[in-house]
Amino acid sequence: MDQGPAEHQDYVDRLIGAMTHAHDPAVTEAKALAYRLRRLAHRLETDIKRELTPPASNYGSWNS
Repeated sequence: MDQGPAEHQDYVDRLIGAMTHAHDPAVTEAKALAYRLRRLAHRLETDIKRELTPPASNYGSWNS
């Protein structure tokens, strides 16, 4: 799971690096994949919510 130079490591790489001694390599790889998928899902959810949110100029217009 070597990602190359340290500047290319992300949070998951550092987290997995810290826990590699506690788990089997297959378990460590599975956990890394699960963390990355969770992070991707959260980012996609956030992007979708931003796209579906009405523009700020529409807020309060019902009150005018």
